[in-house]
Amino acid sequence: PAPLGSRVAGRALAAAAVTLVLALTPVLAVWIVTVFATPDAFSLLDPTFYFGLLLAPSLLELCALVLLAHALIRHAGAAHAVGVICAFFIVVNHELGVTSYPPAEVGVPPSITLSEFSGWAPWLGYVLTADLFKLAVAAAIVALAWLAWPRGTALTVPVRWRAGMGRLVGGAGALAAVAVALAIGIHTVLHERLVGLGGYESAAAETADDAAWEAHSWVAAAPFAVTGGEVAIEIDPIGRRATARWRLDGVRSSSRILHGLPVSRGRHPGRQRWPRARRPTGPI
Repeated sequence: PAPLGSRVAGRALAAAAVTLVLALTPVLAVWIVTVFATPDAFSLLDPTFYFGLLLAPSLLELCALVLLAHALIRHAGAAHAVGVICAFFIVVNHELGVTSYPPAEVGVPPSITLSEFSGWAPWLGYVLTADLFKLAVAAAIVALAWLAWPRGTALTVPVRWRAGMGRLVGGAGALAAVAVALAIGIHTVLHERLVGLGGYESAAAETADDAAWEAHSWVAAAPFAVTGGEVAIEIDPIGRRATARWRLDGVRSSSRILHGLPVSRGRHPGRQRWPRARRPTGPI
């Protein structure tokens, strides 16, 4: 008989191939609709990048979870039901925001906002880093499936546990160690992009910051009026900096305070620099 590692690898590759085909199927539909509806907007690469780089790695995570379910549960129908339940919990978790930290959202694509002006350039590094992390997590889950895969008549928990412990010194253990090491290393880079550059905050921390700002600002809030003004914003993508200059004309405030700044009638120029932008799910 074929070695267990070959059988698990064959099933994993077959499931991954089907997942990739299903993930890239919408690309053909986008091409057809765009050709007939808006030919000027037709692009071969944008739909491929969107579904291939965003959707496919997340679906491969879910594919690995389903493979693990089939490894743990011998009955195919019960394992299929567990896979459906896993997908359900992934959707509910994302919709309710139970886990808001992007790397912890298994099976959920990275959230980005594409622009016609900048395209993929600002997001490509973040997306590729997130994809590598998801692939490492998927490989770790496949390693768990390899450790738990039943063979022959070894159906009892003690026998399967001993067999899994014995596989730790073989290919399954090596795959698990490499996948976990890669996931930890890539997460370090991903965390820096999200928190250090992107200003990510958890939902609770963001709510607390907003509440503190409102408590501080509303104390000095007062009716005000302006007659006009202008705003100029300069964005430096390479330097990751945005500079805003504004001018308010005819400012009048009953408390002579406007957002903490003393005001009098006339013009009030201002300038503000943002070395980074707050973005909860990606880099600037």
